[in-house]
Amino acid sequence: MSATIAPYHRLGLTERTRAFSKWRPAVAIGVVLVGFAVLQVVWVLGAVGVLGFDWLESFVMDGTEDAPDSDPKTMLLTYGAIAITAPMAFVAAWASGRKARYVLSVEGRWRWRAFLPALAIVGGPVVLMFVADLAIFGEVPAGADRTFWLCALVAATVIPVQCLAEELIFRGSLTQSIGAWTANPWIAYLAPVPLFVIGHPYDAAGMVSVGMFALAASYLVHRTGGIESATAVHVVNNVSISYAMFSGIADEDGPRYWLYAATDLAMIGAVVLLLAMSSGTKVARVYTTNAHILHLPHPAGDLLFQSQLGSTHAGVPVVAPWFAQTLGPEMHGWARNSVWTVAEGSDTARLTRDGLTLAFTARGGFFELRATNDASEPRLIQLALHPYWRVDAERARVIGLAGSEAFDKVTGSLGVVEGDLSFGSEVDAVVRSQGPVLLDDGNRWIRIETSGTDHTVVWNPGPDACADAPDLGDEEWREFVCVEPALLGADREGVSLAPGESAGISMRVTAGPVPEGHLVQRTGE
Repeated sequence: MSATIAPYHRLGLTERTRAFSKWRPAVAIGVVLVGFAVLQVVWVLGAVGVLGFDWLESFVMDGTEDAPDSDPKTMLLTYGAIAITAPMAFVAAWASGRKARYVLSVEGRWRWRAFLPALAIVGGPVVLMFVADLAIFGEVPAGADRTFWLCALVAATVIPVQCLAEELIFRGSLTQSIGAWTANPWIAYLAPVPLFVIGHPYDAAGMVSVGMFALAASYLVHRTGGIESATAVHVVNNVSISYAMFSGIADEDGPRYWLYAATDLAMIGAVVLLLAMSSGTKVARVYTTNAHILHLPHPAGDLLFQSQLGSTHAGVPVVAPWFAQTLGPEMHGWARNSVWTVAEGSDTARLTRDGLTLAFTARGGFFELRATNDASEPRLIQLALHPYWRVDAERARVIGLAGSEAFDKVTGSLGVVEGDLSFGSEVDAVVRSQGPVLLDDGNRWIRIETSGTDHTVVWNPGPDACADAPDLGDEEWREFVCVEPALLGADREGVSLAPGESAGISMRVTAGPVPEGHLVQRTGE
């Protein structure tokens, strides 16, 4: 029973097509930097071939700081030269024996769930600026002529790709290449920052601003485990600045400048908000070879408990095809003690037994368990995930279950949850609930969101039952609380699956180092 853990900056070491050697990251760095430079030169030469040397000379000699955003040709030249370098991050990964797709995220793919919320949060002030500008002045700035619309087209199509290219190279390829040499995230993320700043030859204030952006983007990548959020911020920043330039809003003597300045301040606030929100996200991808995850790494510390007396009470055991001993003699079914199989590089472990196929996926803080009835007759099943959350049980509260019907397995009685659940004596409650649950011990919070479930099981043995348990230390009850998403059936006696039918449950976990009471309204306060 094992789990292999790799944060984003270490994926250059773990996600490979060829064996790692210390010289391979140097190959990636060389390929991406040389390719970055060469492709830009090729782009400029191509522009000269189309527009002529006279145009280039005029641009160089007469250009100003905002020249790239003064007409569509110069915008296309400057932004397009960087945009075409985006593939170099993947080429460099391939050349150094890495799996190229992991430059995007710890999941090896582009995660829209990370990109779109960040885009909405940071882009909100910009949208409000557009609306307010039209409402106050009644027309687009600088006139809606052909030049304006061509500049807008370049801003909407080329600039986002330019931003993606810079994130792929500076926060992606270079960070992961350096991270293959060192586990220290400070070195991996900070080393590319000077190169990024040098590549933006502004005045002193401008370069400081670029450096601050690079630090914020690096933080987002580290905390979210991918470049998506950082790319969203980059796109909004560059598009809004470009628009302000070619539209005339950024003219300090113009009547609209106050609107631009206010939007700039609001965007800074939105970025700060995004950074704060990202502090509670996970950074690591988790693999499984046997459907028993033992670690869930997080900046706030490993979220999962492991007993010193073995793995029976540890991590996230799989409960299937029944819960407790409802449908069979084995406690919590046979799945957790069976041998699962997993394909190379896959996040999903599979098990076929007794006419049933189970698939368990673990991807960072996302878990999914699915069952398919392969038999020719209907059958009853139950599914659950049994996470042991590492918390201070004496201070912990489970928030979000108040008012829900609950079966108390300790007393054998049916009732209603009154207020938040706390611990100090044995708690074993099977609660009819589908909503999000917050586990808060005053040091950190853990939020559990579920899908496909009909119950939430909350368990802690308390001191007496813990002392009697042969596979738990006498005082280990103080170190964990189980909050378990489950599909048990309306009467807790199973869910019927027709032949060929499937059912599944999922759990998504986020956490933070401080209580987050606003996520779920606390009761009794």
